Amino acid sequence: MRSARKIRFATLYFFFVVVFGAVLARLLWIQVLHHDFYAEAAFKQQYGRSYLPAARGVIYDRNMSPLAMSRPVYDIYCIPRLIQDGKAVARVLAPVLGADEAELERKCASEAESEWLAREVARGKATKVLAMGLTGVFARPCERRIYPEGELACHVLGYVGPRDGARAGAESTLDVFLEGLPGYFDGGADAAGRALPDLTDNFVPPMNGLGCVLTIDKWCQYVAERELRASCERYGAEAGAAVAMDPHSGEILALASYPAYDPNDYGEYRPACWRNNAVTSALEPGSIVKPFLVAAALEERVVSTRDIFDCSKALRLGRFEVTDVKPRAEPLTPSQIIERSSNIGAVLIAQRLGGRRYYEYLRRFGFGERTGVKLPAENPGILRYDEFKRPLGRAFASFGQGLSATPLQLATAACVLANGGKLVKPMLVSAIVDENGRTLRRFAPETQRRVISAETAAAVRQMMTLVVERGGGKLARLPGYRVAGKTGTSEIASPGGRGYVLGAYHSSFLGIFPADDPRVVIFVTIRKPRGEVFGGKVAAPACARVAADILPALNVLPAGGRTLDLPAPPAGNRAAVTFRDVAASTAIKRLTAAGLRARFEGRGSRVLWSSADGGTPPEAGSVVLLKLGGGAGGMPSVVGLSVREAMRRLGPSGVTVKLRGGGGWVVDQLPAPGAKLDAECTLMLAERRSPRPRLSPAAGKPSPATGAEIAG
Repeated sequence: MRSARKIRFATLYFFFVVVFGAVLARLLWIQVLHHDFYAEAAFKQQYGRSYLPAARGVIYDRNMSPLAMSRPVYDIYCIPRLIQDGKAVARVLAPVLGADEAELERKCASEAESEWLAREVARGKATKVLAMGLTGVFARPCERRIYPEGELACHVLGYVGPRDGARAGAESTLDVFLEGLPGYFDGGADAAGRALPDLTDNFVPPMNGLGCVLTIDKWCQYVAERELRASCERYGAEAGAAVAMDPHSGEILALASYPAYDPNDYGEYRPACWRNNAVTSALEPGSIVKPFLVAAALEERVVSTRDIFDCSKALRLGRFEVTDVKPRAEPLTPSQIIERSSNIGAVLIAQRLGGRRYYEYLRRFGFGERTGVKLPAENPGILRYDEFKRPLGRAFASFGQGLSATPLQLATAACVLANGGKLVKPMLVSAIVDENGRTLRRFAPETQRRVISAETAAAVRQMMTLVVERGGGKLARLPGYRVAGKTGTSEIASPGGRGYVLGAYHSSFLGIFPADDPRVVIFVTIRKPRGEVFGGKVAAPACARVAADILPALNVLPAGGRTLDLPAPPAGNRAAVTFRDVAASTAIKRLTAAGLRARFEGRGSRVLWSSADGGTPPEAGSVVLLKLGGGAGGMPSVVGLSVREAMRRLGPSGVTVKLRGGGGWVVDQLPAPGAKLDAECTLMLAERRSPRPRLSPAAGKPSPATGAEIAG
């Protein structure tokens, strides 16, 4: 009995010796032999480095109006293992976050380490969530990129993906300035995995991104996009582009592309809307290349302005025949060849110039190479020397087929004719500024090379004025300005590169405003218009409308014109601020100086009415609506017209029309014809064109009038 007890005791003793020996051996292994390894592992679990994101820089237009900025937001997340009653948490969070209660409950009961409950929540909502004191629910600060002007300049700005870091446009090419440098801190973590920063130990604050000031003018960009969209929609076009440049500095004032998209929700649009047609899409320029051909021939002295060319007969080149749209029996000078856009004349000039020299001059004008603008995916176009060796290829190139260029390249080449013969590099970014708006770096205009002499440039520009005055560009005429321009209608090459798409054209117009002292070059192209296809019919009117609204903004007044801008309101008297009858460009500058943003409605270059007129001055950061109308031309006369025709004539003025009386003819109007444009125009109607009571300007009520007064 006693021996059995001793055996059990010995067995139990041996067991404890073995167990404790194993434990001691393991402790020796961990604490002594591998102390450093496990100490480091424990440190990594309890301490770590947390990164602090840097605020992305602001993108401004040339007048420091913000086009892209970052707004602080919050991500709401939960740690499910810390939540005891997921159903109750979901019930109180659902109405605040605007989320599905069942989905929130599922996330709160998840076995994952953490779950996102809502992304990019405004500060107000995040504060409400944190104020509830829910165990296991947290908020993490982050930022969201916003574009306050919506679609305006969307193809220039591009976008920033909220999660995937996608970039496009200037957001991509200027990322090195905008992104900034993240900060960090080292510290421990609590049981929930939340960082416990120790700001005394290795803390580096973030360095926010720098701001970028573009050369884009917000008003010019708005006008270009507005007219481009209107023309594309009118002709049912597939796409289009418009470029406005300062020919002397190369500054891009406007760069528009159609179709457009809202970068705030870029994922909701088809990829074709993201395409910047002004930079990435090359087109065969068609007859727009003829002024560059003539400039090269004049510069090389193989042609003079007095030479004449027999363009009465079609030219046979192999199995092809070159003809003119409107054949002429009389011989043509180089000026008339440009004016009448003669293909035959262009081929004859190219034969004198020779393929090698023609190719070299096009290269010098910038064809076949990227402009270097700070935008991604720029298309260099197509310019092959082998084509110029062959008579047929040289002939096609003389009227703009067989080579291609982007709208930006064509506008840049036109700047050579406008500035006296120098090729300037397109300029999109003018300065880099810090968070306080102080300039850190300023970019200067860059002249790349001299292409032709100033005399040759002036001579060709003079020839281009005849296109607008007597040729196919008559619809680009602008009262008070002398305009130089060139129309272009080119076929669209087949996707396979052989032949052309039947019935598909690019309708384009290139304008220099004003011709005698150029201040802006505008190029407009419409892809696949329906109905009309000629550039002089489709693109020229759009180009003229763009110029009509942006030239006054550049302080380029029509002949005999004078500025109607009101003086700036006195500082400190914000209640007296008014934008009525102020040029739209001036209104934008005043709004920007006051920390406000502008939204446009209507067409025209002057402000008929704004939401800031009268009442309490808007707070900084508010959006002011500007209703636009025509310029100094005054209220159009519509007396004696049908209601339909009167509405059509008043439409471009941006006024709101009110009708009084019955019938289909206008017998009187208020304000009277020639008066300053008002936000409203009242029309008195009648069954026939007969005398009717005249509207009293004072009371707006009918007053007697004689037939002679109405007729007069």
